[in-house]
Amino acid sequence: MIRRSGVRGIGRFVLVGACCLGGWISVAAAGASPALACTIAPGTATCAPDNDAVSGHATVVDKKSGTIMTSPSGIVANWTEYVFRDPVMDPTGQNGNMFCANCLDWLVQVTSTNASTAQIERVTVSDFSGWSIDLGVDSNTATGPSQLQTNGTISPNNVERSNGSGGILGWDFNSSVFNAGKTSVWLEAETNSTAFQPGTISVQDGVAGSDTADAPALPEAWVPGLGVAGGGVVGLFALRRRRRQPQPTP
Repeated sequence: MIRRSGVRGIGRFVLVGACCLGGWISVAAAGASPALACTIAPGTATCAPDNDAVSGHATVVDKKSGTIMTSPSGIVANWTEYVFRDPVMDPTGQNGNMFCANCLDWLVQVTSTNASTAQIERVTVSDFSGWSIDLGVDSNTATGPSQLQTNGTISPNNVERSNGSGGILGWDFNSSVFNAGKTSVWLEAETNSTAFQPGTISVQDGVAGSDTADAPALPEAWVPGLGVAGGGVVGLFALRRRRRQPQPTP
């Protein structure tokens, strides 16, 4: 019989270790939190809206719409929200997502219906906590996705982001501008997210009303520890198969 060398044992150890390490890396990458650094940082109360634009190659991954009524009554607003996946990365954000290719852009349009007796002074969306955000309006609707080619006329004069983790994004409008019968331009938030989950949209004028919309989410990840366990199983399976192989005889 041929004697087994120490090299073979070392090889087995390396094989199992590599598989386990690969599994650990998978878990670490999947569970990583999004960066806090962003174009509009948490706690920013005064900022001019960026002129952004979704590229013409972007595709819709979700759409929501509804009607919001404030309580006590005053605002009755129809709203539409699109979430686009943009395959184009543009560092300026003016012809694609400024953070990454295939990341998500949020586009919101609000109409103050003829039933409104108060003007809209603020539109907010949440929860965008921890994500990188470029906040503004879509400035290229003519050549962008067809869903955005019906544009309004009311533009925000300011954008803002809440304190802490920056979960609430806001577009502010001058008083006596966004009243009954008026429609906003497309309000845009470019993100570094690749997935979405339920969120909230709100319209405000001293009082507020809200509805369910979309918000960024971490992509589905492995259950913690599954990568390590899975890598170990693969490695052990490989060892078992090697042990079953017939050994050469003298």
